[in-house]
Amino acid sequence: MVGVTNKASVTTAYEAVIEVNEATFEREVLQRSQTTPVVIDFWAPWCGPCRVLGPTLERLAREAGGSWVLAKINVDENPRLAQMFRVQGIPAVKAVYQGKIVDEFTGALPESQVRAWLKRVVPDRNADLLAMAQALEATNPNEAIARYRLILGQDPKNETALFNLGRLLALRGDPEGIATLKQIPASSSFGSRAIASLPIADL
Repeated sequence: MVGVTNKASVTTAYEAVIEVNEATFEREVLQRSQTTPVVIDFWAPWCGPCRVLGPTLERLAREAGGSWVLAKINVDENPRLAQMFRVQGIPAVKAVYQGKIVDEFTGALPESQVRAWLKRVVPDRNADLLAMAQALEATNPNEAIARYRLILGQDPKNETALFNLGRLLALRGDPEGIATLKQIPASSSFGSRAIASLPIADL
């Protein structure tokens, strides 16, 4: 299969990348999409652009940590599915959420454009959790810390959660807070604030 090097890579945690056929389509795409967005990649082994886009989608799916799933559908082996989705050219990528197509594109887009597209079609599950954590900081910092940890468990690169968790822990004198703040790149929007939150001895 294009872009998938071995079976283990298909069955990683969260089932980030799955192979779908006509027999498994309802379960793996329609039913799964009720709770988790499913991005379908219609491809074929002979398709050059598919070999360019496929690995990018697979890597991004694994990076997403379960916030969406990539379903690979070989159009040669599943022509009825391709017809059902009115696929006229490949690679054809379609995002399905709660049983409906919410967006799509055709062709091997560069990674930057694929990332931008994913931000539009994948709901930000952490947005509400982040708002709740921030609201709890003054009244229940322990609960706020727990929620920031939960967010980072799903999205380890969430800089807002990293900064707020590090700041709260550093205020308590917890060494983990200092280590957390140091994870934030100086070039990020939180970089200068993270440095300012560090004790002088740790700068």
